[in-house]
Amino acid sequence: MGGWRSVLIGVALAAGFAVALAGPVWLLWDALQPEPWNAQNLRVRFESVRYEAGGLVFRYTVVNRTRRAFRLLPGSTRIRALRRPGLPEPGYPSLGLPLDLDARAANHVELRLEIATPWGSPAAHSLGQEWIGALPEDTSDQAAVSPLPQSPPAVQPAPPPRPFSPTDLLDALDGFELTDRRTGLKIVFPRMW
Repeated sequence: MGGWRSVLIGVALAAGFAVALAGPVWLLWDALQPEPWNAQNLRVRFESVRYEAGGLVFRYTVVNRTRRAFRLLPGSTRIRALRRPGLPEPGYPSLGLPLDLDARAANHVELRLEIATPWGSPAAHSLGQEWIGALPEDTSDQAAVSPLPQSPPAVQPAPPPRPFSPTDLLDALDGFELTDRRTGLKIVFPRMW
């Protein structure tokens, strides 16, 4: 009878120790297990856009809600511009790297979009040979000498190109996507302008 009693006391003590240690073990496991990089833990908010020397600079705030900092390195990070279907390529994005995303902090990120030329307008080729060749010749001297009727010029000059507007580019741009090959991290900087 004494043997069963000591076995029951041993089982009760082991269960008590297991229950008492379960809390600290769970806290340690939670601290060691990394939080996933997802839309819940990384919030992206658009702040502003400005024109600067042939490009647009987009300012975003990335809020890292995890307990760990993250560093994006030049060799493994890729940024691309997202465009709306059927519209021309808006430009070439760039990002200053390395970029640090501090733990439990709001981090400011600036993305630069170099404007593609020509962008959606005939501006580049309309000032070239086609534009010059399409100008009508001066026929004022020929009219006084030639008895034959003059015919209108064969080719009319092209209308001047519509000036570039940053609004056109903003209409085509649908945001940015940043990916890191090392960790599989993907951050979407949405269109909110």
